[in-house]
Amino acid sequence: MQPAAQRRGQAGADLQRRILGTEGSQPFVGLDEVSLPPGSARTFPATTAGASALQISLTGDDGAAVRRTFGVVSDQAAVTGAEPASSWVVLPAVAGSPAIPGLVLSNPGAEPVVVTLSYFDPGPDDTIEVTIPPGSTIQAPKEFRMLAPEVAVRAEASSGTFVPAAASYSLGREGLAAFAAAIGIPLPG
Repeated sequence: MQPAAQRRGQAGADLQRRILGTEGSQPFVGLDEVSLPPGSARTFPATTAGASALQISLTGDDGAAVRRTFGVVSDQAAVTGAEPASSWVVLPAVAGSPAIPGLVLSNPGAEPVVVTLSYFDPGPDDTIEVTIPPGSTIQAPKEFRMLAPEVAVRAEASSGTFVPAAASYSLGREGLAAFAAAIGIPLPG
């Protein structure tokens, strides 16, 4: 994965970053002494394994961040950042069968978040509840993800906020031909 960070405007922005993985929050090594001049952009490499998300925030200046993720067979996908919210629709990232669907849920907050996952029509009526520990990212259970990988998912927190994304392989021998990722879309409160 290679997140790109961009700053514009006057100098003096403070870049804060963490990797939120299945084992909790970890420092994003390599950005400790980064200074970006106004109007510039830079790519920063980071390696993660399993379900993970990047928490990047700027104080001071305006900025933008994009995460570019490499799949198993060197294909890529990119997603922009999102502010945590309590209710989301997550569009499928599969393009057909066979597929290995992924659905990750990230909690940048300090308290656990309980999330209910359900499918939109024409998906199954199955619903599942998962808990995202603070400062971490989890993968939705495989049993849920495999039910209807081509159908959008509704993800709602009973309290707190989180960020979901889909990341999937599809259309190849053993489902490893094409990689895609999609950040969730927040639903109005």
